[in-house]
Amino acid sequence: MIMGLFGGTIFPLAMGVASDATMGQNGAVAVMTVGVLYLLLYTFRIRK
Repeated sequence: MIMGLFGGTIFPLAMGVASDATMGQNGAVAVMTVGVLYLLLYTFRIRK
């Protein structure tokens, strides 16, 4: 439930702010990239 709340409200807001700050979609893609990298690193950490 928390993941859904974060993914549906906070994450798009951060993408919009980053998109406005960089004058394009590169900021939104950067926010998504950071999120994906975090999930990958967390996944490998859990496996240990």
